[in-house]
Amino acid sequence: MLDGVGDLPHPDLAGKTPLEAATTKNMDVLAKNGIMGQVISVGKGIAPESDIAVFNMLGYKFQHSDYAGRGVVEAIGIGIDFKDGDLALRGNFATLDNEGKIIDRRAGRKIEREDVEEISKEIEKEIKFSN
Repeated sequence: MLDGVGDLPHPDLAGKTPLEAATTKNMDVLAKNGIMGQVISVGKGIAPESDIAVFNMLGYKFQHSDYAGRGVVEAIGIGIDFKDGDLALRGNFATLDNEGKIIDRRAGRKIEREDVEEISKEIEKEIKFSN
């Protein structure tokens, strides 16, 4: 499963996609000696999120309508327990330019954990949920 293999060309890669720029020796061997097929991991005509597709490929048969989302899965993965009425949200930190345009949608990969914790606490303080 090549999650993210359909990425866009990037200027740092001379205008190539990550796949085009990568050394793909092992994939080349698989392509030369393998066979091609198609797996419909969620349902015909449905474009699944990668997490649902991976779960289904591993034998967990989620229907798109039954899946609670990555927020729940990642929270459970770090030991958070849920009760009725709880809400789990997941997001990425992004970098904006001066006009508010997103210039890096995965800024969380480049900032220190302490900074992430400080930003997260500030967000928690500012978001208000009603009952």
